[in-house]
Formats: sequence, C-alpha cells, structure tokens
Amino acid sequence: MPINILSDQMLRVLRIIQVSNDSGYYPSTDEIDSLVKWGEPLPSRHVKKVLNRYEALGLLARGIAPEDVIEVGDANGCGYLDNVGWIKVHRDEESEVLHWEISDFGRIIAAHEVTAREGEDDEVFCVNFDSKDPLVYSKLLQILSAEGHDMLVDPYFKAEYLEYIAKTKLTRILMMKDSGSDNRANRERIALDLGELKRHNYPFPEVRTVAKNQLHDRFLVDRDGTVYMLGTSINSLDQHTSSLLRYPYISGRAPKDLLETLWRQGTVISPAPVVDDAR
Repeated sequence: MPINILSDQMLRVLRIIQVSNDSGYYPSTDEIDSLVKWGEPLPSRHVKKVLNRYEALGLLARGIAPEDVIEVGDANGCGYLDNVGWIKVHRDEESEVLHWEISDFGRIIAAHEVTAREGEDDEVFCVNFDSKDPLVYSKLLQILSAEGHDMLVDPYFKAEYLEYIAKTKLTRILMMKDSGSDNRANRERIALDLGELKRHNYPFPEVRTVAKNQLHDRFLVDRDGTVYMLGTSINSLDQHTSSLLRYPYISGRAPKDLLETLWRQGTVISPAPVVDDAR
C-alpha cells in the first residue's frame, strides 16, 4: 500500500514553490506563511442568526426583520487572494472604491493553472461534412440553427448563401473585401439581398467586411465565447470534404478576441434600398 510522504497542504505549498521557481520567482517566507495561515476560502453562504424573543423585538423596533440573513465567507475570493499575496488592492482616494491588481506571484500561479486546466475542457467536438452527401447543407443548417451561435467568419462568403444563413441563429457575418470586380459584385449582391430581407421584415444578419490580408480561416463564434473552426467556406461545402472543430475554451479566447476586434473595425454592408419595378 503506497504511503503519502506529504500532507495535501504541504504538497500544495511545495508545488507553488516549484512552479514559482521554474518561472524565476522565489516566494518569501512571509508569502509561504500566508498560504499556510489562510488556507482555501470557504464558499459564501447565508445563515440565519438565532434570536431570542427579546432580540427579535429589539430588531423590529429598529425596523430590521428578524429573518434577515448574515453573509458568511469570502464571496468572491479576493480576500484570500489578497492575504496570500496573489493580488494587490488599491483604494481610489476620491471614491474610496477598491481596485484589484494581480501581483507577479499571482501571475505565475494563474499562468500555471491555465496551462494545467487546458485538458479539463469538455470532450472533443467534431462534425464531419462529406461533400458527396446530398444533405450536407441540411446538416450545416441544423447545426447553425442551434441556440448560442452568433457569428460566421468566412472570408469567401457568397451572396447566394445569405438567405440560407438568415434561417439560422446567426446574427453576424464577417467576410473579406478586396478590389476585384467579382468581390465587388458579390458585396453589391449582398446589399441588395439584405434590402429584400429587410423589406419583407425578415430577420437578417449584419454583414461586415475587412481587408483581404486580415482573414483567411473560417470560424464560428458563439455568444458565450466558444470558437469553432470550419475547414472550408460554406460556399464549397458540397465540393470539399471538411470538418467543424471546437476549440478548447481557454485556447479559443485568443482567436475570439482577435475576431471581435476585426468585427469592430469592419465596414458594414448596409441593406440597399429596394425599388419596385415599374408597372
């Protein structure tokens, strides 16, 4: 039977020192003492205070309901993180509002935890699209119609698929813009189709463009920040076998932030006014 040489607490302290040393930081004795002294914070909870009859009457006389509860515990963990030196507090002299800043010690621990937890994401999500499948677009439509999906990033998006996307839950499309005549004609067609959708009060996504050199890969971004990569443009889903893969949540933060920046910088394709044919 294996014997544990170290207690869980001592192993935790030893790992913290090791992780810190590996990153060139050497915790002081006071910092390690704080870790041992404060321990992990308890989750915040509410408890009822036990009152006798006279205490209850006294509270009522002051307009306080005896059933009021008292907060117990470190609700957001900041007290613990401050005590062990992983964050520092700054008080605004005018508003007296507390502002928190992560310390060098805290950055090392946080970086280690992010890396260590990369493997804790949900199981791999992968959907394969067979270009020979006659229902390949129905399969994609079913996926994009699920709640939570928000933005399609497809540099080569074509106007003929706009009405198709309008049937899904997507609210945004980000595509590329270049000076070629085909690209210009495609954008003009998108503007006209957006105008038609708007005229018939049909929900339609907002479409924006960015420079050609800023986009290459295809992505699907959810409202909660989840990011997927699509191997081919939806225009050629029936021409090239491809897959839709979900990023691990932490790894997906970087592309998500970049795509949101590109979206904010993008140029909106406004719905073109629709003129009825003369009768």
